[in-house]
Amino acid sequence: MIEKSKTAANLELLQDITRERNEHAQRLARFEFQAMKAELADGTAFTVANASASGAAPDSFSFAVDVLGLPQLNVPLSRIAWHAEPNSLPVIAILIEIRSPETVISLIALLHELHATPFARIVFITRHLDMVPFFDRYGFAVVCVGASHTNIAGPILLQRFGVRQIRNAKDGKTVWFDKTLPRTQLP
Repeated sequence: MIEKSKTAANLELLQDITRERNEHAQRLARFEFQAMKAELADGTAFTVANASASGAAPDSFSFAVDVLGLPQLNVPLSRIAWHAEPNSLPVIAILIEIRSPETVISLIALLHELHATPFARIVFITRHLDMVPFFDRYGFAVVCVGASHTNIAGPILLQRFGVRQIRNAKDGKTVWFDKTLPRTQLP
């Protein structure tokens, strides 16, 4: 009888700890989202702190050859959102073609939606290296593809990250999708 009571108490303690951990994770995601939003709004998001790093775009998508046979990488949800089972969410890529006020507004709206109701794990695709530290700082997967066309980058990102589609950050339009996946199954 005492053993059963101890087991019940231990189970209750574990449930309390799990609930508290989830509450703290949600609060931390709120804090990270507010910090990210402020950084995007004040224009400091894509400034490079390191003078040796240039914002120049690489000429080609350099790891295309090396990706064959490698295991798929896990794509994190990010630190701005919380979900009980993040690995159950689909993986999509968001292409940032240019840095413009319209793109920043669209990014803020997208990230607000991701924070409020996590719908996918996102891989950000950039054309410029100076965007990489910003997305990395908030726990996103990020790849700089330079001038590579999405028809070249898409299949590689599918193999490496499980990306099923690439959407443009500015207007949300699909610019590439996995042809083996029916369009009706795209998130």
